[in-house]
Amino acid sequence: MNIRVLISFLLVFISFFVQKDVHARIADNPRQQSSLVFVENKGQITDQHDNVRNDIDFKLNAPGINIFIGNGQLHYQWAKSIDSISTEIYRLDVSLIGANTNAEVIAENKQGYYENYYLPSTPDGVTAQSFKKIICKNIYPNIDWVLYINANVLKYDFVVHEGGSVKDIRMEYNGATALQMQDGALQVSTPFGSITEQAPYSYNARTKEKITSSYKLDDNILRFNVENTNNEIVIDPQLDWATYYGGSGSDGDLFTISGPPISGGSITTDNLGFVYMVGGTNSTNNIAITGAHKSTVTVTDGFIVKFDDVGIRQWATYYGGDSTDILSSVVCGSDNSVYVAGYSHSLNGIATTGAHQTSWVGNGASAYDGILAKFDANGNRIWGTYFGGS
Repeated sequence: MNIRVLISFLLVFISFFVQKDVHARIADNPRQQSSLVFVENKGQITDQHDNVRNDIDFKLNAPGINIFIGNGQLHYQWAKSIDSISTEIYRLDVSLIGANTNAEVIAENKQGYYENYYLPSTPDGVTAQSFKKIICKNIYPNIDWVLYINANVLKYDFVVHEGGSVKDIRMEYNGATALQMQDGALQVSTPFGSITEQAPYSYNARTKEKITSSYKLDDNILRFNVENTNNEIVIDPQLDWATYYGGSGSDGDLFTISGPPISGGSITTDNLGFVYMVGGTNSTNNIAITGAHKSTVTVTDGFIVKFDDVGIRQWATYYGGDSTDILSSVVCGSDNSVYVAGYSHSLNGIATTGAHQTSWVGNGASAYDGILAKFDANGNRIWGTYFGGS
């Protein structure tokens, strides 16, 4: 039976970390990259032994992750700072089994952003251009693999032309510690995070009528079941994004609140779809941005971070004083102002002039006062107060 199938996935990234055998080096970056783009490999991508990786066609730098594309594979590479000199690496590979590794690769929608490299592997210098769309023609017989950026999120489609077979598409996950189906969704787990691909929604491209489809998982290989049809169809799973947030120390759990000194966490959204998260941390890195309300940690501080709806950080700050401070709750007002609450053992750094309670009045090392603060949507503190007794 001849069918044309479009299988669309939204790639969602979890900040976990990969083995360092693929990396990019940038010697000169003359333009600021403001959105996700595919940067072509002109010889600048090497492994840890400085061997040129000719099997990589493009790289993509997303928040907290590098993605390398080539030879029918996606390499996800995360790096986590352990301290000022150490980095932890972990890797997840997704390989198209039986794919044409010599498939013609077409780059479309060229962007103004580019990168210049002057490296041992490129001694005369090269300029790597950027694009928004990549087409791997006939990655399987009569099947194209199309990767593109939509709403600043990486997506990919399998386009099955006449004569192609959905059964040819097999995706192997290497580096995952567990893969399981749950309510029709695929959950991919690693030591540092997970990806959930929601059950696909399929429909006739012409009539928009729903068509039965599902995943089929055999060990670490994902296949697709699609109802037989003579018409062009679209298979479009919905995926959720998630991210780790933290540095070299201990960082508060999003969903588990317990007692001091290092715990707490909460998450909310505002009317515009931005996501706010709070918690407690003693990490000295990867928390606050330059110019934040408080850019360095004291002992254990609360933190506030704002993301957009595709998981890109907008701003982040520590909040606290000279001792232990934890933020355990966050909500947004109708004007998108941000209210945070928690508890504190600090004598300073919490309350503003004229606040309801300007001083900590706890009694003893185990005593904590409640704290409440208001920020605007840009991360500027409006006011802060203690709340509590002895």
